[in-house]
Amino acid sequence: MFFSARLAQRYAGKSGFGFGGNNRPFIPIGKSAVFALSLSGFSVVAASQITNWQTDHLEKQSSNWLGITSGRLKTIKEMNLASKLQAGLDKIHSMPETVQRVYILASENLLAMTDGQRSVAAIIALNTVVFAGWQIPHPAVQRYMARHFLHSYNSPLHTMLTSVFSHRSIAHLGFNMLALYSFGPLSFKFLERQQHADTVEGTAVFKWLSLYLSAGCMSNLASISATKYLQRSLMPSLGASGAVYSTLVMSAYSNPDIKVNLIFLPFFGFPISTGVMAMVGFDVAGLLAGWKLLDHAAHLGGAAFGAFGCYYFNDIFNRTRNIVKLDIQTA
Repeated sequence: MFFSARLAQRYAGKSGFGFGGNNRPFIPIGKSAVFALSLSGFSVVAASQITNWQTDHLEKQSSNWLGITSGRLKTIKEMNLASKLQAGLDKIHSMPETVQRVYILASENLLAMTDGQRSVAAIIALNTVVFAGWQIPHPAVQRYMARHFLHSYNSPLHTMLTSVFSHRSIAHLGFNMLALYSFGPLSFKFLERQQHADTVEGTAVFKWLSLYLSAGCMSNLASISATKYLQRSLMPSLGASGAVYSTLVMSAYSNPDIKVNLIFLPFFGFPISTGVMAMVGFDVAGLLAGWKLLDHAAHLGGAAFGAFGCYYFNDIFNRTRNIVKLDIQTA
């Protein structure tokens, strides 16, 4: 999450944003909490159902005498992807050779990626599309973006989700997407490794996406809560930092000794666990001191949800899968 006085002032008259004082408005935190919790719960249920469907589909393609395991189902899924890409190549055989070469190169890169890397690539692409929307200078487009991709106390509730994919500056987009590219796949692998040995899972894609979306919503809930209870300035916020923070915390928990480097000091490396503790400390200080450049409350909300995910998310997801599957069988 990121916000600035310049951005807030620009949309103050158009979106009703205020900046404190004696006329500070009432902030209805309850509906934001209900929305965030409901959307997070729905994402878990939906992801559980889709995971069950895909797992069942892959199980039907597996030879039972070889044993049905999560690893074998993932192999079948990769074979299916390769077959679909080959079928796509067959359909464009009459197109120019340049088009076919581009398709082959893209297909090879897609097959070389892990599920985690593909999920991260999809999110980066979506963030890039929303960023492109911010670059259109037409006033109507800018009003639309401010209305639907900025989050504040008086924004439509759906901005708790849409603002997670919204970046207005190239630097903001670049930093967040670089962090997601670096730590998203690590958190994905962590969720895969957490899977119980006696539970078959065709893919962890939907489980990870559910966690990422939930972290984004909860980080926005933390942001609006800070605005209400800490009397923070009524500034709009946007960005994926809160959701990315959750992947960073999970990466640090699962790989505490892995070395990371500062982008401006690439020669200086330190354990990721140390870096996360320093960042959390910085955000705590920023929140208490009232710094306005970054949305420190959203960062801490994302970090807290990441810690929650390390200990509880996989168990909650597995239990939800069992409940949803039971409901289907008894329907």
